[in-house]
Amino acid sequence: MSQLRDEAEALAEGLEIGACDVEEVIAWSDAQLLRDNSPPGILCEVSLSHDRYPQDVASLLRQYPGAPDRPRVERLLVTLVDAKLKGDPSRAYQIASALYQLALADKIEDSPLQRISSWAWD
Repeated sequence: MSQLRDEAEALAEGLEIGACDVEEVIAWSDAQLLRDNSPPGILCEVSLSHDRYPQDVASLLRQYPGAPDRPRVERLLVTLVDAKLKGDPSRAYQIASALYQLALADKIEDSPLQRISSWAWD
């Protein structure tokens, strides 16, 4: 369950920085619902979030039971950002801006990601 909690947190952060969209998160949620016989109820809410704002869906994802493992979440987020930038380089400015804001707010614990995010805006 902790792996799914970490994925939920990484997707929440991905929504906030524009690395993914609500439809991608819904697809992830649907896949988890199909896999688990007794999923947390929050996955059902996420799955029905087609008309919600990304920030609202991020808030729902953060209601997933358990505590996220920050280093693992950051690795998942970096993997997500890497995949998105390779698929759509036009998102680079938006993602760099968001990573810089996360670094300024001291919300990034991973040293390599912190170094990257602190100069990403330039």
